[in-house]
Amino acid sequence: MRPLRAYFISRPNRFTALVELEDGSVEKAHVADPGRLSKLLFEGNELLLVPKEGGKFKYRLLAARMGDKWVLVDSGVHNYLAELILPYVPYLSAFEHVVREAKLQGTRIDFKLDGYWLEVKGCTLIEGRVAYFPDAPTARGLRHVRALKEQREAGVLFLVMADADLLALNYRVDPAFSRELASSGLDLFAYSFSFDGEALEPLGLIPTTREEDPEGVLPFLSELRKAVEEYNRLHGPEARYDIVEVNEDSFALTLTGYGTCSCCLFDYLDDIIYEAGLEGWSVCSWKSRRGQFIVRYSRSGGP
Repeated sequence: MRPLRAYFISRPNRFTALVELEDGSVEKAHVADPGRLSKLLFEGNELLLVPKEGGKFKYRLLAARMGDKWVLVDSGVHNYLAELILPYVPYLSAFEHVVREAKLQGTRIDFKLDGYWLEVKGCTLIEGRVAYFPDAPTARGLRHVRALKEQREAGVLFLVMADADLLALNYRVDPAFSRELASSGLDLFAYSFSFDGEALEPLGLIPTTREEDPEGVLPFLSELRKAVEEYNRLHGPEARYDIVEVNEDSFALTLTGYGTCSCCLFDYLDDIIYEAGLEGWSVCSWKSRRGQFIVRYSRSGGP
């Protein structure tokens, strides 16, 4: 069944939207995303609804118009989407056993991948080409970060519900969460999607940043992206880099390919520096799982 078109009127509470259907009737729709959604839910903006089984509302809010595109705002699908893309996320795809909704220190974490803990967060706030999380203060998110920080290996996967160049932490809206996550050793991944109103298209990994001013890293990100694309073009399946994080004084790449299992491993870790002419940068740390690597680089070479 195709989604129904409607127009936003108001939001009486976090989980309810008052909408006008195309026939002029007014209905209440369930809003699964507790964020503010102020860039999406404003008077007159076009929405997509789907029929809802059970409960007091007939409809559930699926997506909202953003320019000439749609942004999925149904957080109920986040874990399903995450599980679908895990095989395509470098390093995370190396884990074999997936457990959903695993208990940790009095809270629930979305996934436990063997011994790796992974929390999933949906992102709907896009400004220009930068996606920001969160769009409202998140005490629950802060609890997740604090629990994850105490684990041997853990990370956060952001699902960005629109095309974007970078995922940034929203210090303006929630400085406590942003600073806690930025200062942690947790891995940060982001994966973006495009929704045309009927089908959701996975677009792939986008870089994350811990910087308070994400615009400041965009010039270097552009330079690094060109270097990575050229390296991957030349090396093919032998070795492939993907950018997972970029900051003022550090960046992180995943490295995959059959070459990582050879005796030339350490040459591969350094290759991007020499081939891209990134003078002053060096490997500061790396970790591996079944031939897939996360490699961190810094200007000083320190951790």
